[in-house]
Amino acid sequence: RNILFIHMNKAEKDVWYNYYKMILHMNVIQQLNNINVRSLLMYGTKSDLINKYAEFFKKKLKQQHRIVFFKQSTHQLPTRRWRHVNDEIIQYVQKLETAPK
Repeated sequence: RNILFIHMNKAEKDVWYNYYKMILHMNVIQQLNNINVRSLLMYGTKSDLINKYAEFFKKKLKQQHRIVFFKQSTHQLPTRRWRHVNDEIIQYVQKLETAPK
């Protein structure tokens, strides 16, 4: 915890403040129609806020997409479940490479 505390104190507080201020008023659902590429979405089942949006993603994404849920995981998938995340990415890309265009 001390290492994390020291690391977080190195962050530029103004940058983070502006980021959170911007995100607070952002509505991702309205922007889903603008996504025009195939997408791989990965979420942890413990991320209630994001999981709430999964149904919107399924309905609104125009291109082929895959949604993967990792059981007993939070939003920290790339750092905590990196092997599974990498496996999903590899499988997804391989499917795209062999799919008819």
